[in-house]
Amino acid sequence: MITAYILFYLLIISLYGYSALCFSFFYKKEINSKLKIQVGDILYGLFFLITILLLINFVIAIKFVAYPIFIIGIILFIIFYKKKKLDLKNFYQTLFITFIIILLNSENSPTYDTQLYHHQLLNWNYNYKIPLNLIALDNRMGMISPWQLFLSVGNFKILDSYIALLFNFIPVFLLINHTLNSTNDKNKISYRFINISSIFILIFSLVHPFKNGIIMMHLGSLGTELPSMIFFVLTIYFFLKFLENESYKNYQHILILSILTVFCRISYLPILFLPVFILKILE
Repeated sequence: MITAYILFYLLIISLYGYSALCFSFFYKKEINSKLKIQVGDILYGLFFLITILLLINFVIAIKFVAYPIFIIGIILFIIFYKKKKLDLKNFYQTLFITFIIILLNSENSPTYDTQLYHHQLLNWNYNYKIPLNLIALDNRMGMISPWQLFLSVGNFKILDSYIALLFNFIPVFLLINHTLNSTNDKNKISYRFINISSIFILIFSLVHPFKNGIIMMHLGSLGTELPSMIFFVLTIYFFLKFLENESYKNYQHILILSILTVFCRISYLPILFLPVFILKILE
């Protein structure tokens, strides 16, 4: 379990490094002054990595870039940390809460779909480049999502810890962090929405007849149900924040989170109407 904690910590700071790099392109002038990259901005790194992996996997297998991706991200984190461009507010509190959730779910059994075909999907991405007509082998093999392509980066073990199983804790980490950060807006609808959503997920997980609830069971699996649900909640949260404060950064969060939601499950496609709707408002 200690190994899993350490690996998840390294995974988060690696994502934070990529987010800082991506963020610096969006805010090139501001990043050179007082603007700092917040912990919740790791969604920039998520979007950046998934997009890059989609392009890379058309050429080579993920296994050739898995280790370099982690190492480069950690190096980027160290560089931006030394430049004092990172805002670590609520970072360790979020990690602590996430670690507790990892502990509570350490004995969860994987969902049926993970035992049936998820590992095969990750193995294909990890060991081969994107093949043509994979759907001819099995319908499920042609329905892989970009999120599962991202999970494929962790398709290996370190000291008996399977890295890919930690990836679905990243959206949970984001949800916790934004919930903690929302305390600055206690009188706003966005604060009430994200807190009620977080409490509902926790209570539903505890009262459900399955161990730790069916929602938390997905944390020990390789599916896309849990991340898509959390990204959906966060998209609505930032949409409400945008209505309260029409900032460019809030819009970026809505756009990235809505795309990440669809990257997880195509059934959430209507969520893309939110960033389009905002564009109409701004016209």
